[in-house]
Amino acid sequence: MEVKNSIYTLNRILIVFFTVINGAFLAAISYSTQEEIVYILSIIDGIVNLALMFMYLFLNERFKKDFDIFMGLFKQFNDGSKLWNIPKSTVFIENSEIASVFKRAYIGKNILQKDIADLRAFFKKFIPKDIYNELGFKWYERLVLGDSKKKYLTVMFIDIVGFTSISETIDPVKSLMLLNIYFDGIGEIIYSHGGYIDKFLWDGIMIIFDHVHSDNALRCSIEIQDYIKKFQITTIGKKIGIWIGMNTGEVIMGTIGTKQRMDATIIGDTVNVASRLEWLTRKYKQSILMSKNTYDAIQNKSAFTANFVGNEAPEGKQNTIDIYSLAEHYNVTL
Repeated sequence: MEVKNSIYTLNRILIVFFTVINGAFLAAISYSTQEEIVYILSIIDGIVNLALMFMYLFLNERFKKDFDIFMGLFKQFNDGSKLWNIPKSTVFIENSEIASVFKRAYIGKNILQKDIADLRAFFKKFIPKDIYNELGFKWYERLVLGDSKKKYLTVMFIDIVGFTSISETIDPVKSLMLLNIYFDGIGEIIYSHGGYIDKFLWDGIMIIFDHVHSDNALRCSIEIQDYIKKFQITTIGKKIGIWIGMNTGEVIMGTIGTKQRMDATIIGDTVNVASRLEWLTRKYKQSILMSKNTYDAIQNKSAFTANFVGNEAPEGKQNTIDIYSLAEHYNVTL
């Protein structure tokens, strides 16, 4: 076991030694009549006093050096600086206690920071990155019901046609597992094109693309259609379809819900039209439909085959919108 010294105790011992030795010296010279003896005792007393003073200065300087190191580390700790060299031990009990408290605080802070980082990463899985950034959320306690911001973007709705009938024939757990495999594959495609999943709607997905042009959204929809063809053969063994509807325009991005349960999402006519277009894929027998707004927002129209298929009035609206279908291929090498 490592034995540590107390600077407080050592100082008291030195003071006691100093007092006793000088007291003995005064007593000795008061009874001595020989000058030679007094002279010798004076020299001895002086040497001893110098030794005691040297020991006092040395010990206290050593204590102060360790103490200053830990105070400097505390300052870095409070400033949020990363600490590289933390002393493992000290010879004094008082500094050892400071070191112990500091190390516990340092370890606790690191654990807390890791927990916060993990919680942030976990939190972002439930809040779309685009919304998270646009509303300027710094942390979950900053979320306030009703926070909002207008944004111009492309909204995409995806739905699996035929999955309900498939899910009725398999175990619910397997159905959930199948959906997660499907979502994971589609999610990789979505994020690779700069899109963000806003929410899952059972076997459907609502996606947002924060771009002035809609090219990324179109590329994403084509690759998703290609993915589902491989997915249905290798994983399900049955034929299913993916219907996609897209619209581009202004939305309200923000928080919605109650004080007890809220969600970060987007709302507005742009969202409603995109959802309506996804449903209209059945009527027009087209796997990918988009609005004229999305068509007009295409930056490189030569890369896609888009055809006008008709016009419809979105539910609850009187004005019709022009609808275009998108072929499931590229016209140029991208």
